[in-house]
Amino acid sequence: MYLKTVKLGHQKVFIEPLGDLHVGNLGFVEEKLKKRVNAIAKERNRYWIGMGDYIEAIYPTSGGITDKRFTHKHIDRRFLTPEDQIDYVVKLLEPIKHKCFGLLTGNHEWKLEDRYGINITKMIADRLGVDAFGPMAFIRLFLKGMKTPIIIFTLHGHYTGRKTGGALNKITDLASYFDADIYFMGHVHKRLVHKEDCITVQGNEIIQATRLFALTGSFLRSYSLGVETYVERKALPPGRIGTITVRVDNDGEIWGYE
Repeated sequence: MYLKTVKLGHQKVFIEPLGDLHVGNLGFVEEKLKKRVNAIAKERNRYWIGMGDYIEAIYPTSGGITDKRFTHKHIDRRFLTPEDQIDYVVKLLEPIKHKCFGLLTGNHEWKLEDRYGINITKMIADRLGVDAFGPMAFIRLFLKGMKTPIIIFTLHGHYTGRKTGGALNKITDLASYFDADIYFMGHVHKRLVHKEDCITVQGNEIIQATRLFALTGSFLRSYSLGVETYVERKALPPGRIGTITVRVDNDGEIWGYE
């Protein structure tokens, strides 16, 4: 578990979670990621969080270890090794490294870490000079004039169902045991922003507060002409390309945009 405090001198900020890039897969939509990187670089109060699955890292293996996701038909020949993929991720994210809250680890990175002890996320984070969060993190966000922080809970996540409603249930269930104002979850390649109100106590008053839940999208195209993927073989639903944006004001108001 990772806890980070972020203090910014803005009265409002925009936060974009960037994850599920899958560099090394022919379905990686590079132009969409570059568009978001450019927007974050240009706008002084726009920041980002890495949501995991930066590289594809799916390979045929030997010694009795197999990866059912592997097919040579989805491999981008420009990036055949984890080193090639890491180099390209670092190159893509370099222009916005100073605006990163930190990087989560995704299941594609976990696979190599668990098998071979290679911490891909830390390698990327070290080269960018940012924090490597691990599977999940709490972020305490202070804006100009704020005495009480906005709490962000973020994780790569895990969900095996096909329905968006099931993924939404998965992330809203997190509020039962992780207390936050904003919840970010990647992995499912879906884009969705959902707000729920709750009753709480602030000082001597009972108030209605808002919690925001977001599924943070992907930059991997699920179906393309001439490309056969694991998604196609399983007839899985297509993911939504791009990410979401959350706006936080220093009066504690929160908005989300798909």
